[in-house]
Amino acid sequence: MQNMTENSKTENETIQKFKISILEDNMFYNRLLKKQLDDYFENLGVLTNCIFSIKSFTNTADFVKNFSAKTDVALLDFYLEEGETALKVMEDIKEKSPDCKVIIISGIKNIHSYYKTFWLGAVDFIAKDRTAPIRCCRLIEAIFAEKLGVKS
Repeated sequence: MQNMTENSKTENETIQKFKISILEDNMFYNRLLKKQLDDYFENLGVLTNCIFSIKSFTNTADFVKNFSAKTDVALLDFYLEEGETALKVMEDIKEKSPDCKVIIISGIKNIHSYYKTFWLGAVDFIAKDRTAPIRCCRLIEAIFAEKLGVKS
């Protein structure tokens, strides 16, 4: 009996846990992204022995208030409610979690915004189109593969 418990502990210790947070103020697109990420990473979790926790927010204040310092990846809409942009949110993220990877997603292509997000440390800027949700999944998967030392 004790051997079985020791084996369970060893197996549980190898499970990697990753946190993803989404900030998208458009309710429809928020649900679309959350569903796509939930499905993609549920399947990937089974294959990789990882647990992916995905939280989504439609309100900037709620996102910042609930943002965990242990978040691995943040997916942010660039233009948010009440004239807010992802630039200020990125500063808050980097203050709480310097190692968090930030991905910006936006329907508006503005070259100044694009470069400003990279200057602040974004890993990518994805244009909102019909392929954006799956591109987000693949990019996040690549980020986690790199964290785990897996070559893609």
